[in-house]
Amino acid sequence: MHIIDWKEKAVSGGETEYEIKYDCEYVYDTNGYLTESKRTKTNILYPEAKPVATKTLYSYE
Repeated sequence: MHIIDWKEKAVSGGETEYEIKYDCEYVYDTNGYLTESKRTKTNILYPEAKPVATKTLYSYE
């Protein structure tokens, strides 16, 4: 498993317009192939908003 997180912030005229946090999680099988990725987007500026998650499954033939 590999986890990455980063933040994005936009400021205009000294006012913060938005601040978003991304958390990415990657899952690999025993052969090292990526099998699943999940990205969660959280709006830090408006904590009452629900986080949005995107999950992708991978298969190889």
